[in-house]
Amino acid sequence: GELDTAEVAPAKRKPKGSGGLRGLGATTSDNSILWPNGKLYWVWTWDTYNNVEARNAITAAHNYINQKTEIELVYGKGNGDYVSIEPLDGCWSSVGRKGGKQSMSIGEGCE
Repeated sequence: GELDTAEVAPAKRKPKGSGGLRGLGATTSDNSILWPNGKLYWVWTWDTYNNVEARNAITAAHNYINQKTEIELVYGKGNGDYVSIEPLDGCWSSVGRKGGKQSMSIGEGCE
């Protein structure tokens, strides 16, 4: 089944320049890898994550990012550029927006 979006908190947008990842030194001059308007779309299915600890860790990370950074995580595929969280081999992801579906692996033991 699909994620129960009632469990993920809506973003509480911080004003630009008020900290967030910028305050941590995470910057780039390559605008092509930035998510437009700071919105990163993502999907997963509950069936993929039978591990309650993994689901809770991902939900907590989503809520933390939306509340503490300038990035807004939005559940869904948006305009077709999105991150698909999958239980692949290991714990990895690309950095920045690549275009289309982007896999992020949250495999066994990553939670």
